[in-house]
Amino acid sequence: LVCRRADGTALWTDQLPNPCARAAGGSGGVWIAAGCADGTLHALLPSGRRVLPPLVLGSAPAFLSASPSSDGGAPPRLLWCGADGDLAIFNCATCRRELTARL
Repeated sequence: LVCRRADGTALWTDQLPNPCARAAGGSGGVWIAAGCADGTLHALLPSGRRVLPPLVLGSAPAFLSASPSSDGGAPPRLLWCGADGDLAIFNCATCRRELTARL
């Protein structure tokens, strides 16, 4: 991953252990999530600091979506749908999984 300014200047880089299959970010650039082909999820702040340790979710992401960040309203959330049908919703403010289901 490479985070760049609008003028193209690199702010930071991070090496992921496997190819990135899906990526998503909260509106306003508050955080970034990358789902890798090996089923790991990486969540980072725009500064490059990891929000969570890599989460092993079991299968590559088929769909990854980030809710908009809000000011004082609902906390930002991340929706993960794996290729094996697993569904998970993560609360990025509390770093907790709020929902687990199988489709």
